[in-house]
Amino acid sequence: MRHGMTVHNRQGVIQGWGDSPLAPEGRDVARRLGRAMASLDVRRAWSSDAGRAKETLRLLLDARAEAMSCSREGAHTEVRSGRLRALVAHADPRLREWGYGGFEGGPAAELNRAIERQMGAALSRRQMNERLPQVADAIAAADPAARAERFDAIAGRLTAFLDDALADLATAGGGLGVAVTHALAIRSLVWCIDPSRALEPDKYGNGSVTAVGFDGTRLTVGPVASMAWRQA
Repeated sequence: MRHGMTVHNRQGVIQGWGDSPLAPEGRDVARRLGRAMASLDVRRAWSSDAGRAKETLRLLLDARAEAMSCSREGAHTEVRSGRLRALVAHADPRLREWGYGGFEGGPAAELNRAIERQMGAALSRRQMNERLPQVADAIAAADPAARAERFDAIAGRLTAFLDDALADLATAGGGLGVAVTHALAIRSLVWCIDPSRALEPDKYGNGSVTAVGFDGTRLTVGPVASMAWRQA
């Protein structure tokens, strides 16, 4: 899941490894998604270590537990199996957004101009998605603070997290895990699994959900940046 809307999202300010609080609608979407997940057998829960992601996951888990307590049968089953107690929020820095170095805290327009200079042309959002690794490397090359991440570093930490998360779920006997992270982190992980699925939609909304499946042998990408849970 992409975290809820933040103050900086509203303002068009680059966050990356920086942070800003959830806006009211960001808190609301986290609670709504938590209630929508009340019927799902969720075994593990993670977030990036950014405050906006941790708060989204906390609100989601609290709302899910509250919704389950309203259903005697659901709550009984959950407590009896131990799953409610097991849903502890684990913060993992490998789930961070792209690191934008010296561009963090500045306007998105400034970052876009830097990408344009490095790439030699103005790119649409779709064109950036098609050239995702090159865009990350262009940001790293343009970063005045020399701290921005190259794509291989981003992909390495995200896939390492996924490997560990799948192993953790395997010890739990399989089932679902939820991870709250960031738009480009999600798109990058999808790219690593199936680059063709990383192109749509052009933008991942706050609160959108992307499904990754694993059958013990092969990773697959399900719905990407879906908001269908709103109708649940």
